[in-house]
Amino acid sequence: MFLSPLGIINAALDLLQLIIIADVIMSYIPSLPRRNPVVMLIHSIANYVTSPFRKIIKPMRMGNAYVDFSPIMAIVAIQLLQSVLF
Repeated sequence: MFLSPLGIINAALDLLQLIIIADVIMSYIPSLPRRNPVVMLIHSIANYVTSPFRKIIKPMRMGNAYVDFSPIMAIVAIQLLQSVLF
């Protein structure tokens, strides 16, 4: 089966969204081994994508915790890119 270049880009952007969501979910699991190579790979990819948004919108303090909106902004940007391309 042959995938067009746009199909491959679309699949890569979908995978990138899943990686960002997985990183957010894993950040809520305290017992997860942070030195696991898979966990480190997911975190490094997600951090590479979300860090530019984190520079624009700093994590906001809500009570005793900080809320980071950069994953939401990254996913919205990816979806906007997909809507423009496809």
